Amino acid sequence: MSVSGHKSCYKPPTTRFRMRRVSIRRLAALAAPAGVVVSATGILAVALLVPFDPVTQAISELGDPSAPYSSVFNATFVVSGVVALPFAALLAVEARNLYETAGAVLVAVSFVALSGIGLFPIGHPYHVPAAVSHYTAFTVALWVHGTGEAVAGETRRGLAAVWFGNANVVVWATWVFWRAYAPGLAIPEALGAAGYISWILLTARRLYMYNSEA
Repeated sequence: MSVSGHKSCYKPPTTRFRMRRVSIRRLAALAAPAGVVVSATGILAVALLVPFDPVTQAISELGDPSAPYSSVFNATFVVSGVVALPFAALLAVEARNLYETAGAVLVAVSFVALSGIGLFPIGHPYHVPAAVSHYTAFTVALWVHGTGEAVAGETRRGLAAVWFGNANVVVWATWVFWRAYAPGLAIPEALGAAGYISWILLTARRLYMYNSEA
């Protein structure tokens, strides 16, 4: 009686479940970077298609209903916020303490507010509250989640998150003094968000690379 050398492809249920869990985790980790790509593409595409001066204008002016391609710009913001939400959910699932849980909630709020910026374009009564909520939520999220990481023993990573949040405050405080020369909001908006985007990319990479053995 011969014994076949064929190796079975069968995977026990626990292995299949673990693989599926890792796949879902990785998709969630990539959600926020995908949202960044969507919104950045919308901004750059429309800014190149219409007259736009970042020194004197705000990014949101690209979404003015009377402006060309405003529907494209606003749609990318709505989609961006929705697409990014699974990232916040993953942060909540992985939270090790109350600070990280609160930080994850604030990250979700920032994504919802980002969608609100597109849903309520400039000129709408809810536009300014949405924009202010987005910037405030992500700044506080960086402070709170960073504190949670430090409490969990990851001091360097936690301090980096806190300083990414501080960077947004510094940018806007500095703009108060330079606005006589560059009154537009586009530059501080972009620079202020840069720290948050950097944190998203770094955190997404860490979450994506993590191989859960649970």
